[in-house]
Amino acid sequence: IPNSFTPNGDGYNDTFIYNGFGIDESTTQFSIFDRWGALVYYTEKGIPWNGTYKNEIVPLDTYIYKFYCRDILGKPHEHIGHITLLK
Repeated sequence: IPNSFTPNGDGYNDTFIYNGFGIDESTTQFSIFDRWGALVYYTEKGIPWNGTYKNEIVPLDTYIYKFYCRDILGKPHEHIGHITLLK
């Protein structure tokens, strides 16, 4: 999972999403929170976050992500980390 991205429309690193092998895509839950703990993004369908909340670009800041899934063998995995949004 990357630690930064730049949603500035230049075609490089404009979105943020997990990536991996052996993930059971039907079990994924991907959440992003601001520094105050407010949920700014959530998907269960692997749709990348484009750096917006309520159709507005969020400010330059560090955001917390939480990713949950099961692998193809059924073992659960949870990853919590941070992502820095740069402009």
